[in-house]
Amino acid sequence: MLSRRQLVKLGLLTGTAAAVPSALRLQTAVAAVPGGTLDPTSVPKYVTPLVIPPAMQRTGTVNGGSVDFYSIGARRFTQQVLPSGFPRTTVFGYGSTSNSGSFSWPGRTIEATVNRQVRVVWANQLTSNGNFVPPLVTIDPTLHWANPPGGNAGRDSHPTFTSTPPPYRGPVPLVTHLHGAHVNDDSDGYPEAWTLPAANNIPNGYARVGSFWDQFRRRPVAMVRASRTTRSR
Repeated sequence: MLSRRQLVKLGLLTGTAAAVPSALRLQTAVAAVPGGTLDPTSVPKYVTPLVIPPAMQRTGTVNGGSVDFYSIGARRFTQQVLPSGFPRTTVFGYGSTSNSGSFSWPGRTIEATVNRQVRVVWANQLTSNGNFVPPLVTIDPTLHWANPPGGNAGRDSHPTFTSTPPPYRGPVPLVTHLHGAHVNDDSDGYPEAWTLPAANNIPNGYARVGSFWDQFRRRPVAMVRASRTTRSR
């Protein structure tokens, strides 16, 4: 049985609903999605097996064969993410720079051996015909972020705006983080150690690398040189 208090609340809610014109209550807001969208109820569920990432293709070895070497890039491509018969999805993903067929989302797994070093060179290859490709999702430039348009002085900052700016559609900053890797912070995807792709149409004045890029690049290079010197003695 409803209490008097519950009955009053129900009456207020019912009265509020009745006060809204029926035409407004029946309207449904549909946001426009770039490239179109699909009715989610039309996509069958649990019909496509989850991807088990295979091993990343090794580029070779260095240091006389004692270190496994990988050259891995990030590129834009399309992949069949939805069930067969539905359109392919445009994604960003990783793969071996020497094998275009290895690019996938999710990316492949680097299979390392205990007590054996792995060296990886990451390449931001988010380009098309030599020009950068825009982000796949909306980037809000009013937040603290990489901010390439700010140049070296304004990168990795929270820009100040006098009016609401449009979404950022410029070159995509990239820095890669590995899960399960035993590495120092300079090789772990530090947020302010990003790089832009080597694109032809990057506007003048854009910062090309993050504020920690140079510092974190020097550190592993020095470690490699030191290890070579030690072995040569």
